[in-house]
Amino acid sequence: MKTKYLGYAMLGLTLIGASSSCSEEYNIYSDDYATVVGIKNSGANSLTVYSAFETTQFPITVRKGGWNNEEAATFKVRVMSEAEFEAWRSASGAGYSYIPNNCYSIGGQNSLETAVTIPAGESYTTVNVDVYSEALGEFMKNADTSLFTPVIPVMLESEGSGVNADNAECFIIPEYTQPTVGFLNGGFHLIPNGESSFTLDLGLPFTSEWDLNCTVEVDPTLLEGGLLTYGLMPADAYTGVGSVQLNKGDESAEMTINIDMEKAGFRNAIPLRITTLDREGFVLRNETAIVAIDNAAPYKIAMRADMVYSNDGIDWDGQGIPGLIDGNPSTYFHTNYGGHNVEDPYGSYLEITYDKPITDFGFDFTVRQGINNGIINRVVMYAQDSMGKWVKFSDSDAYGKVLNDAGQTASFGSFHAPFAFTKMRFCVVEARSGVISGYTGCYWNAADIIFYGK
Repeated sequence: MKTKYLGYAMLGLTLIGASSSCSEEYNIYSDDYATVVGIKNSGANSLTVYSAFETTQFPITVRKGGWNNEEAATFKVRVMSEAEFEAWRSASGAGYSYIPNNCYSIGGQNSLETAVTIPAGESYTTVNVDVYSEALGEFMKNADTSLFTPVIPVMLESEGSGVNADNAECFIIPEYTQPTVGFLNGGFHLIPNGESSFTLDLGLPFTSEWDLNCTVEVDPTLLEGGLLTYGLMPADAYTGVGSVQLNKGDESAEMTINIDMEKAGFRNAIPLRITTLDREGFVLRNETAIVAIDNAAPYKIAMRADMVYSNDGIDWDGQGIPGLIDGNPSTYFHTNYGGHNVEDPYGSYLEITYDKPITDFGFDFTVRQGINNGIINRVVMYAQDSMGKWVKFSDSDAYGKVLNDAGQTASFGSFHAPFAFTKMRFCVVEARSGVISGYTGCYWNAADIIFYGK
């Protein structure tokens, strides 16, 4: 090897700094070297290699300095041999390991070096290292990265020009991964009152080189047992959910959902998940999207005390049923406590009789002020059918995750029953105080409940 490696001390002047622009001129006054070359992006460099691409390129920029910019610089860019790499690693103590050379090339398929010339009057050039996704993926499956980081070690070699020793090597650290497709604005979205549409964006981490088709579907399980207790919006109340195309040349695509508010009910949601993609090599992200409405105000029920019965309420702590529905958060309703019986499986319930039939039910719950072990955790709802049978239409433990502060108000629903009803039971079967079933000393309380029905 005839490469001349020049250190800063030898030259006595700064050579090609990594932070300088490629368009800058470099005048290194040396009697021995009219041209000196170095790698701008020398040292460790990360590279994301996506499985969807056959080849991923890493550009290495080589810059020319020296006292004569009008002279061409000729050199090689090549991969270190394993022996050279081991000698370098032993001397440097770097925590790197060697990626086998079937995973990459320089200057063409199966080539590990390329001769390069920076012409007279020019100051830099770029050489691409091609990394092969499939071969790298196979290697990374079994690579032990606990002690050493796998790298592609690239170096400069020159017979005529000097080589800046501080910028002579580039170590490419590839991260092999499958690209993801997902919602770019996922999560929970409450459509403002007066609006009836919402646009979701789906996207990739790069510009697509293909036309991709995704399928978006409703997933009702996203509304079960979580922080949200919105009802499932009827399928005939919205359009726009289905197939979405990500076009070649784009990074994202839009899916606009239009809602028919007359059919949508209130406090209902559309829970969405991307389920399929028509190209291999991609991963569907776990992010989901929930598009919801809360237009409950027109369906507020004017409650009277004679419409509500409690199997467990007391009048000597709080104001009883009137304190529950008077809209005043300083008054409250409290159930019994100490050793007493409540009806199993209904627990401690409110039985509500409406003036007209409804199928959808919702409510606002305000926690009693002060330290409160009576905050509800789990509520089961029953509706009475035409035969007098109590039919369960909701069972959720989400309340304890939402209601956690004294004086807090939260909105819930709507909950849809399979038939119209005029009588229902709002059954609290668990509170912060414990399980309320059979013989118990546990209880619940509330500052206020506002009921909605349609």
